[in-house]
Amino acid sequence: MLSKENYDNNYDDINEDNEDIPLSRWLGYGLAILLMLLLGILIGSCFGPERVVEVTRMIPGDVTEVPVTVVVYDEIEVTRIVSEVGVTEVPVTRIVNETVEVTRIVPEEVVTEVPVTRIVTETEQIVVTKIIPVPPEVTVTPGSGRGCTRFDLEIGRNQVDGTPEDGIYMMQEPSGHQLATWTAKQGWLDSGWLRNLPLSRSEVQVQVFFYPTVGGGPIPLEILNPAPGTTNGWLANDVCHAIEIQFPE
Repeated sequence: MLSKENYDNNYDDINEDNEDIPLSRWLGYGLAILLMLLLGILIGSCFGPERVVEVTRMIPGDVTEVPVTVVVYDEIEVTRIVSEVGVTEVPVTRIVNETVEVTRIVPEEVVTEVPVTRIVTETEQIVVTKIIPVPPEVTVTPGSGRGCTRFDLEIGRNQVDGTPEDGIYMMQEPSGHQLATWTAKQGWLDSGWLRNLPLSRSEVQVQVFFYPTVGGGPIPLEILNPAPGTTNGWLANDVCHAIEIQFPE
């Protein structure tokens, strides 16, 4: 390595002779130096330990000073601001578990003796006679070619109580041909004679139905004096014949 003084002397000599040395010679010197460096590197890599060669290239000319930025590492002390936690004292209520004895006051029951009266129930049979208004019986002579009859409950199971409720009795032939009606009150037993009935033939069979005033029906009534071999009643021209009836059980 060249010292600073030698470097300055050589640099001055080079500057003095620079004008006398042609450019081709300078190129030759540089090429020779470069070849020597490459040859030294090649020999060192083959025969010796690895070396680091620092090549200093000498370039004639003015030297320009480059400003250098100095990096300075300063230690900065950071103060961390921590919010203060306030502690508030809370009054604590003391809980005391106590066993309390409760005395239940029960009112005393007063028993009062009550004299008991002996009740004796006696049943006495009383015969009650029910007075029922009955239409007066009328002897009727039927008109020429007409029937004659009456609704009668005096023989069957209704002979005491009569008509069970208000309603209308209706007598008709099995074909539906209507012959007679009777509006009766509760308890009535007999309609009285009804004449001039429009029979469809000289002799006919009849049926009897009851229609309650409150609604419902018809209720077919049993005929107690039917025509022979049937359950129907009968009527004939020029004959007054009562139809004995009763309500079903």
